Amino acid sequence: MMNLRRKKLLNTDGSFTIMTTLPESDWLIRYILSFGSEAEVISPQHIREMLQFELNKITMKYKT
Repeated sequence: MMNLRRKKLLNTDGSFTIMTTLPESDWLIRYILSFGSEAEVISPQHIREMLQFELNKITMKYKT
């Protein structure tokens, strides 16, 4: 079992910032996408780019 460190901060607007270390994989991208528009990855940049790539593929599937 992985020993993951997590830190959860409550922001003044009622949202949360969660800082953690997770293995980089397709699972991670799907996990983040499962939160829909409620989630935003602040860093690292390459994970943001991976999410954008997946979202572009989804958008192309549903363009009519």
